[in-house]
Order: sequence, then structure tokens, then C-alpha cells
Amino acid sequence: MVPLTEHYGIHMGPVTAYLLKSPKGCILVDAGCKGNEQRFFDYLRKLGISPSEINLIIITHVHYDHVGGLALIKESCRCPVAVHVNEAALLKEARIAVPPPINSVRRMFSSVSRKLVSIDRSFTPVEPEILISKELLLDDFRFSGVVLFTPGHTRGSVSVLLRSGEAFIGDLASSFPFQSMFPYAEEPEQVLESWKKIIDFGCRTIFPSHGNSFPVEKLSKEYDKQMLRHGTQAKCVRS
Repeated sequence: MVPLTEHYGIHMGPVTAYLLKSPKGCILVDAGCKGNEQRFFDYLRKLGISPSEINLIIITHVHYDHVGGLALIKESCRCPVAVHVNEAALLKEARIAVPPPINSVRRMFSSVSRKLVSIDRSFTPVEPEILISKELLLDDFRFSGVVLFTPGHTRGSVSVLLRSGEAFIGDLASSFPFQSMFPYAEEPEQVLESWKKIIDFGCRTIFPSHGNSFPVEKLSKEYDKQMLRHGTQAKCVRS
């Protein structure tokens, strides 16, 4: 098995997509906002990487800021797209879904953002080749890691966990200083259970789609705080 050697965060609108690179090829995690595709191709050119070297695109969840550039990028890379089965229809039909804020501060922030920022939330439909319904091993793509089902932010969210210690988690948590790490969520009750999956996997560094990376200890501390606040115990979630 070829170990992960490099990873790169690519800012594609208000979201970060991640390019994972090994000596045998690349994996792209998410595809950014519509209109940012050229930024991605320019970044590849800077690294000396051809689009044909990307062997797989993994979509953490089907929101416009993660799939807006997918159609053009997939067309250029000519590689399969993997998405959880719960969100395959959203991707194939280009249905727009926005998660609800989970508290009054988030509701106010969302309302102000919608008024101040005009963002094209549309995207081109894409037919995914790989529907994730259980743990997806990345061995066939020459990476030592897995794609795990980590619902909460959406009912079909997934995370890419590498055995070298990196976790690429989409919007399952955030490091923005003005937010709690507890995210916008379709299924808030699932978030803590998904956090526990990531902590138990043994990851060392968390790479969210919004904000900077942070050590897993920060996620563990927030997990413990939220468990005390909600007075609940995390249960195992079958992927």
C-alpha cells in the first residue's frame, strides 16, 4: 500500500476542497462553489499535476458549495465520483438543500448572510459512479484509508479518514472562531455519534471544509462538553 505523502487545501469560494496526492495518483475531496473551477485547474498546473492523475472525487455531502464545480472538474478529470447513497438523488437531480441553523445565533447569522451575500446556489447535475452505503476502503485508489458514513450535518455526509492520521470531514465540524464547532445540522442528534467515529478511528488532525485544520484533541474536548450539555451518551451508528 502506498502511503499518503501530500495534501493540499484549495480555496474554492467560501469552502476548501482537498487534494490528496500519493506517488500513484490523487483523490479530490469536494469540488467547491460554481465559478471557481479555473482556480482549481490553475492550482493543479502550479503543482505540475494533470487532471488525469485524479483517480477519484469524493463528495462529503451534496450542498452547492461542495458540488458547484463538480461537473466541469469531473469532465476534465474523467474519473468516478463517490457520494453516499442517501444523497445520490440530490446530485443527479441538482436539488438544492440548505441545512437549518440549530440555535438563535446561527439563525440570525444565516438571515443576515442571505441578505448581504448573493451566491449562485445552482449546480449542474452529475451522475455518481460510486454510491457509498457502507465503509468504502480506498485501497483500490492506492491510499491507505476509508470513507466513513458520518451523518449529522446532512443525512448522507461522509468523511475521508486516512491511516496516516488526517481526517477530511466536510461540514461535520468547523474551526471558525465566531462559531461553536457544533455545526448547522439536518440531524443534530447524529453529530456527536459521528464525531465519536472520527475520534475512535485514531485520527490526529481534522481538516474541515470551513476554517483551519485543528488537532483531534480539540474535537474530543468539544465532544465531551456537548455530551455533558445534552446529557446523552453516544450510540454506535451503522454505516
